[in-house]
Amino acid sequence: MSSGQSNSLGTAYNTSLLPSSAPSTPSISSAEDVISMPALLHDDNFSKGCVYGNDVVCSATLISTQMADVPLINHMFANNSAESFLSDNADTESIIPRCLGTSKDITFLEIGTFHSSAVNCCDLSSDGKLIATGGDKEVVLWCTDSRALKHILEGHSDAITDVRFGPRLPRLASSSLDKTIKIWDVHNPDHSIRSFTGHSASVMSLDFHPTKEDLICSCDNVSTIRYWNIKNGGCAGVSKVRATQVRFQPNLGKYLAAADADGVLLIDVETTQICTYPLKGHISIIRGICWSSSGEYLASLSEDMVKVWKIGSSGEQECMNERSVTGKRFRCCTFHPCYPSVLVVGSDQCLEFWHMAENKMMIVLEEPVNSLAASRPTGVVASATDNNLIRLWK
Repeated sequence: MSSGQSNSLGTAYNTSLLPSSAPSTPSISSAEDVISMPALLHDDNFSKGCVYGNDVVCSATLISTQMADVPLINHMFANNSAESFLSDNADTESIIPRCLGTSKDITFLEIGTFHSSAVNCCDLSSDGKLIATGGDKEVVLWCTDSRALKHILEGHSDAITDVRFGPRLPRLASSSLDKTIKIWDVHNPDHSIRSFTGHSASVMSLDFHPTKEDLICSCDNVSTIRYWNIKNGGCAGVSKVRATQVRFQPNLGKYLAAADADGVLLIDVETTQICTYPLKGHISIIRGICWSSSGEYLASLSEDMVKVWKIGSSGEQECMNERSVTGKRFRCCTFHPCYPSVLVVGSDQCLEFWHMAENKMMIVLEEPVNSLAASRPTGVVASATDNNLIRLWK
């Protein structure tokens, strides 16, 4: 099997679409309990503080930033369901990006913002030029450079649960509570090119295989993971596994990671057999999973804990880092596209960057975040907030 460029590194959908989990046992540890494990990838130049202009604001293990004063550009309504932060004639060079956390080698800037009527999930295309957002019944395509609305994809009859771009071909897949999966041609998205049915319950997630262009998988949270052949329109296989999210291993695509209620299952894609050892250790329901771009590391996230695992060639795993919290609820995560030792984490309170090698956290946005996506070629990270704002970071 040849290797290939994977699509964006990870997405997570609005957790309000997931079944409610039972309250976890209250922790007696401090509000942010970092468990020191062997370093994932060491970086000696992680941020020691946040900088606005030339003024150092703070320096601490946990860094809380305030929103910088940035000149706002007048909003322009694209249509009734979405609006763009930039007008058609806006001078993008005049925008002053927010500097929310800097270090000698790592800088995180907000480079743009736009608004949609509803955002349950999002994904960035592999070249970073497009972002897709899924809402109540519609999928919306945006141009990342201009922040302009490109197209609205209609066809689902219920809320969108996941959206994923194809790794190379101009395709987009969407799943919905209406129990269907739809495949769209990004260049001609007036109608879906495929619509798959077969799940007995709401489809919660889906993903493209990184090298087999016509293979996608989807899952429902009741009984099955299904594999679909886009070319012939048929079902290529079934795994009797309940899952809330599925993600193929980037590059080789040897394994499929499936988030189960209390752990993560690794499934051999060729045989559809579950590997012997599931990834355990979470107390509450898994809310999100994401792979590093190399496919060597996998992050699993529940409301109160995030773990990073090293995955061996035979499916063996080792927990390399973990972090638990109280006082807030994790929702989604993605590896930073440029810094593999940085995990971007969204919660019901904020957006954070976790430098695992240094066990440091930076709060870069004090707003609830429900979905994340990243594009390696451009180094862009997208975050979606509860108030339906999509922010782009670089």
